Amino acid sequence: MRVTVTYNDLESFTEAEALHNNSTIFGNNAEVSVAPASNSPEALIYFAVQNLISVRQLEAYFDKSGHYILGKQKLREEMRLLMADIVEKVLEDNIEKCE
Repeated sequence: MRVTVTYNDLESFTEAEALHNNSTIFGNNAEVSVAPASNSPEALIYFAVQNLISVRQLEAYFDKSGHYILGKQKLREEMRLLMADIVEKVLEDNIEKCE
């Protein structure tokens, strides 16, 4: 018998954590996949950014050196640069397709 369970995980920080938690709950025979909450562009972007930053943010947050604010600022700036690069690449690709 094949049983499909779908739900929005509001507790896990990372994809790896969601996979691990569900394997623990449903066992090793479970086929677990993690995806954005919807296929809207905003949900896809949120999911991607969440996967890019969550581990690093949590590491900075729980770092005993007390540099969370600096780590968060650095991470924010790195993400701004990455997003700017991605937007520029999409714009360039679209122009190439037009020509």
